[in-house]
Amino acid sequence: MKRFLIFFAGLFLFAAAGFAAVVDKGTPFVEAAGKYKTADFKGADRIYKEVLKNGPGTAALYYNLGNTSFRLGKKGEARLYYERALEAAPRDPDIQWNLAILKNTLADHIQEKNISPVFLWLRQKAAAFTADETALFVSVILSLLVLCALAGLRYRGNRFIKGLGSLLCLALVAAATLGALKWNQVKDPRLVILQKEALARNGPSEKETKAFLLHEGAVAGVADETKDWFYITLESGDTGWILKNSGQLV
Repeated sequence: MKRFLIFFAGLFLFAAAGFAAVVDKGTPFVEAAGKYKTADFKGADRIYKEVLKNGPGTAALYYNLGNTSFRLGKKGEARLYYERALEAAPRDPDIQWNLAILKNTLADHIQEKNISPVFLWLRQKAAAFTADETALFVSVILSLLVLCALAGLRYRGNRFIKGLGSLLCLALVAAATLGALKWNQVKDPRLVILQKEALARNGPSEKETKAFLLHEGAVAGVADETKDWFYITLESGDTGWILKNSGQLV
């Protein structure tokens, strides 16, 4: 029984470590930082983009690119890089703050209609974790529940194990809810509009009637695509077809 409890505690510590916020400081990029401090935003932007070409993107790199793009007045690019940074580090306060400031400067303020405060709160909690963290959370809870069930078979009638099993069942329901919400957030790619204006149409052809107009920095979910067109959905519920060269996927 003692070994079982020790192993249980170890798994909980492992889970907690997995959910700890990881601060990706990245490479210092002394030259780029120097150019940024002297207001040479074009020079800093060029260096950061060269780094991105030669290696994987990190939250810190995307964040820096978002800053240089914002300073250069490229709101679409800034939104793209801030969104990528937030996907890599969803609890980083600096990324959240700068993205919020950028959103207030955009022409389009698209909001969902008739959304309940409870669902909005749950979705915000799901957005605070990466997809990998969510998968780890569900896996750990499920593993602990299986171990608790096995322990219950050996130590029948043990009140502690029964109580722990009940708590883990509740935790599994919470984990499954979190997983479902996270899956809904990441299952479809998102498109950031980079053009000053992008026209969505009611079909994948420039001959189709106009559906709505989006501006630089707007974000839409991508539900389908053809060779040259994306079928997009907005949080407001509007849908339409937009040319792929209108923006870039997050």
